[in-house]
Amino acid sequence: MQRAAVQVVQMRMTELMPGDIVNRNPAEPRGWFEVRQLEPLPNGAVAVIAVNEKDSINGAPNDLVGVQVTKVFTVPEDSRPPAAA
Repeated sequence: MQRAAVQVVQMRMTELMPGDIVNRNPAEPRGWFEVRQLEPLPNGAVAVIAVNEKDSINGAPNDLVGVQVTKVFTVPEDSRPPAAA
């Protein structure tokens, strides 16, 4: 059986890629969105634009944001504990 574990890490805005799930404040449970594109701004900042085009964040290229990283692992089918009676 395959399972996924999600870890939140911090990355610089310039290291983000389309498809990443990000949040300016990773401690908040709300505000996560999928990145559609990164756009350099004339002032040197970076705009991170969401797939839904409603959410976005702007910041300096080296600003840190939270990114969800998913790791898939395999668990043997018989490794689940028996159901409680």
